Amino acid sequence: MKYLLFTLLSLTIYPLLSDLVNWSQYNQKIAHSKTKSTRLKYEGNGVKVYTNNNFDIYVFNPNKVTFGVSSSRPSGKKFYMNSNFFNKKAIGLVVENGVKKSSRVPGGGYFYVSNGNVNVKRGGCPRNTDYASQTILWGIDNGVTNKYLMRQRHAKLLTYRNIVGKNKNGEIIFVVSNFGGVVTIEDVINEGVKQGMVEGILFDGGSSVEHVFNDGKYSTSFIALSDGGKKLLNVDKPTTYIYVN
Repeated sequence: MKYLLFTLLSLTIYPLLSDLVNWSQYNQKIAHSKTKSTRLKYEGNGVKVYTNNNFDIYVFNPNKVTFGVSSSRPSGKKFYMNSNFFNKKAIGLVVENGVKKSSRVPGGGYFYVSNGNVNVKRGGCPRNTDYASQTILWGIDNGVTNKYLMRQRHAKLLTYRNIVGKNKNGEIIFVVSNFGGVVTIEDVINEGVKQGMVEGILFDGGSSVEHVFNDGKYSTSFIALSDGGKKLLNVDKPTTYIYVN
C-alpha cells in the first residue's frame, strides 16, 4: 500500500511540482546566473557527461556510438534530445530511417547521418541521408559565431535552450539547459564555443527542452514541462528527437 501511494505521488504530484518551478523560470521570473565551473560527472563507453549550474553537456565519440532521428519520443536509447522548431508539425527537414517525414526550409542548419557518418552543418545536407533534423537557427559556423542572431530581440529572452555541434576531432556535443539554465542565445552559443564546438546549431527551446541519458550505469534527465503539464497548459509536444545508441 505504501509503495502504491509513493508511486501515485511520483506520477502526479512530483511532476507537477517540477512543472511549477520550471515554468516559473521559463517565464523569466527567476534571473539566470553566470555559468560556474564545469565538472565531469560521468565517463562511459563513447561518452563523457559534464555539468555546471546552467547546462548539462554530453560529448559523444562517433566511432563508438550511433546516431539517429525519430519523429516520436525514442525508447530504449542511451540518449535523446528534442530537436527541430515546430508549430504542430516540424519546421524543416526530418528524415527517419531514410524516409522523409518533413521537407527542408531555407537557411538554418542540419544534424544528419549519411552512410553511418554523423555531421552538424550550417546551410545544407546531402539529398539522400539516413537521418536528418533541420533547425532554423545556426550558432557557430567554421568557428565563427552568429553575431547577427545574438542581436535579435528574441535571442535576448531568458529561457531554456540547447545547441548541438561538433569539435575539431569530430566528436558530437550536446549543450542543453538543466534546472538552472534559463539563458539567452548568446549564453548557449558561448558555452558551445567554450566546449570546443567549431560547428553549432540551435534547436527548439523553452517548454520543449527535453533530454534524457541512461546507459544502465548512469542516468540524468531534464524535462522543462511534463506531458501532463503540456496538456494542462495547451502546449504542443516536440515533433522530433535526436537520439544516440
